[in-house]
Amino acid sequence: MKKFRKIKCILAACCILFVLNSCIGNKDNIKEIYNNSILKSEIIPIKNEFNESDNTPIQNLELIDDAEKIMRTLTSDELKGRGDDTDGNDKTVKYLNEQFTNIGLDYLFKDTYLHKYNFSGEFFPHFIRPNEEEQNVVGLIKGTNHAERKKAVVITAHIDHVGYGLSTTGEKNQIYYGAIDNASGTTTLLRLAYKLKEMSKETPFETDIIIAGVNHEELGLVGSRALVNDIKDRYESIYNINIDCVGFKGGSPLIVYSSDKRSPELSKLIFEYMDSTNEKIKKDTKIRDYNSDHASFEYNGIQAIFFMDTYPSGTIHRFTDTIDKIDFQRINSLVDNIAGFLRFNDKNAIPKRESLNV
Repeated sequence: MKKFRKIKCILAACCILFVLNSCIGNKDNIKEIYNNSILKSEIIPIKNEFNESDNTPIQNLELIDDAEKIMRTLTSDELKGRGDDTDGNDKTVKYLNEQFTNIGLDYLFKDTYLHKYNFSGEFFPHFIRPNEEEQNVVGLIKGTNHAERKKAVVITAHIDHVGYGLSTTGEKNQIYYGAIDNASGTTTLLRLAYKLKEMSKETPFETDIIIAGVNHEELGLVGSRALVNDIKDRYESIYNINIDCVGFKGGSPLIVYSSDKRSPELSKLIFEYMDSTNEKIKKDTKIRDYNSDHASFEYNGIQAIFFMDTYPSGTIHRFTDTIDKIDFQRINSLVDNIAGFLRFNDKNAIPKRESLNV
């Protein structure tokens, strides 16, 4: 079984390198992603019961609030590039589960941070992924309107990467560490969760804040699609903030994407806020870049913001995507800006839009 898992990982990584070049340039439109003829994946729903209690997990572990420490864990040899269906991916899920407990997040789903789903996939004619149970890691900071289910924001970062494969010199089992893609986003997510939890202790938010480490983005946004299916009808108002490929050292200004067509109300608000911070950013309001998990939300009529950095081509999905490429000050600055926006936007209700028909 372990040998089979290893073969699957290598094949999947090779396929992904050519098919899903995540975080680079403009991609096919959203409908093509959901109907990809090369990658065919089916999500089989699992009943995840929502947590209706007010019990908060016991905080009995050391809080992690250092970005570099988190990043070094996520890009360690032990996690093996966080590839699909490897023990490195399993350990990544376990790590986030522990950190959500450390921070003291509430459960969105009953008695667990693990949001389960099944999916199978076909990668080219000769590689078929069997139907297996997988997991996102999802926590909650309850807002004052939690009982009424009026408003929520879902903050996402994908926790998977492409695992390992052959280096350019032919070395076997070369780990693709995925520092930029997307240990950077996962690090930002954990630091943000910690900061928001502390902020909520002083002044509670009105809005429920859902913190989601989503899995299998590299295989077609699978984890975020499963999550959206389960939560899209739970709240009157809900929007998404997605973080993918950030903190590049020496990079150009941060790209802030929010479509003026798919997310008109949210787009106006995020750019109004960012203008007030004097932060140098590149605004993008066009319908593009459907290569990350915000697409799962916009497809379902949920307005979204996408934060990402620019970097040289040939950086992502290479074994050279390592921690030395990361500027931790940029990550900490992004944490502060997202937290500031959530406080700025807390009293607003972002309306749902019409879902796209595929």
